[in-house]
Amino acid sequence: MKILFVATYGDFLATFELSNIELWTELGCEVHCVADFESAGYNRNTAKLDKLHVIKHQIKFSRSPIDKSNLVSYRNLRLLMKKERFDVLDCHNAVIGVFARIAAHFCRIPYVIYTAHGFIFYRGGSVLKSMVFKPIEAFLAKWTNLLITINEEDFAQSRRFHVNGKSLYVPGIGIDTEKISKISENGVSIRRELGISNSAIIYLNVGELIPRKNQEALIRAFSMIKNTDSYLLICGIGAERDKYLSLIEELHLSDRVKLLGYRSDVPEIMHAVDCFVFPSIQEGLPVSLMEAMASGLPCIVSNIRGNSDLIQQGKGGWLVDPNNLNELSTSMERLASADRLRMQQINLQNIKEFDIQNVRHIMKNEYSRILATLKMN
Repeated sequence: MKILFVATYGDFLATFELSNIELWTELGCEVHCVADFESAGYNRNTAKLDKLHVIKHQIKFSRSPIDKSNLVSYRNLRLLMKKERFDVLDCHNAVIGVFARIAAHFCRIPYVIYTAHGFIFYRGGSVLKSMVFKPIEAFLAKWTNLLITINEEDFAQSRRFHVNGKSLYVPGIGIDTEKISKISENGVSIRRELGISNSAIIYLNVGELIPRKNQEALIRAFSMIKNTDSYLLICGIGAERDKYLSLIEELHLSDRVKLLGYRSDVPEIMHAVDCFVFPSIQEGLPVSLMEAMASGLPCIVSNIRGNSDLIQQGKGGWLVDPNNLNELSTSMERLASADRLRMQQINLQNIKEFDIQNVRHIMKNEYSRILATLKMN
């Protein structure tokens, strides 16, 4: 059996879909991957795919649905599908997921899986996006045999679509809670590296530097905190970096807000900080938040889909309005007097549902069922 994974960037597959790719190979399938494997900033981990002997195909899709270059990429994707005659399409990401399912339909790929890592339309989101993308997803559901969603809101929405097969809720991509729990405490050396005292409070944010992750609001809210013995670390790369650097300088925070760029040691950094802050505007089910919970961190997050699946208000942290700077900064100041040990215990308990072994069990059962169905036909 030949399986085709499709995603926008190579690192998405190498980071978020590696476990599923491993499962297909364990089941004896030949796995191909389509993505942009050439953009340097988004292909730092693709050697993991090479170790699994997957066959990589360079096709670059823009994340913008109106980018005309996507038409050329779509044509190349269809040509690849016709040539290789795949048995299963396993596709991810919103825009490329649309093109991939259309191509799969016309190329008569027998089984199509689409994982919505967060529908573009969501409660409280853009009315225009909902008017445009909800009908598209509803239509494409008829060409989708397995529609996977990773949060409760999206799952409820998917059940309203007429899927040509089944809708399935899966608790995220899974994180290795055991591995995270065994990370050695290295907080002192990391603080020393960053020039931060052991007594200081450190807030951490992890995410691509793009408007959707809302780091501008986070930086502005941090500037309102009265405790000057506090720091904000932001791990990630992205188009907004220069803008954020200018804002940090404008707010006279250059010594207390640090843009760390891409870091391969984020789990270790999580053991050196006091709180995870994540005021994102839109999410599916954020891996960085799950890793923070597994690291025992109290979490201050936006009250949106995905985040609210993970954090209980006032228990493992606080849910805040991502556009309310006062609410965000007040919650950050509240951390100093909070019962962090209790929050740690709650988050460590709640994250167990999202462990990789649980997710792998669900996905292996689904993949085995799919293969059995295809062999019967």
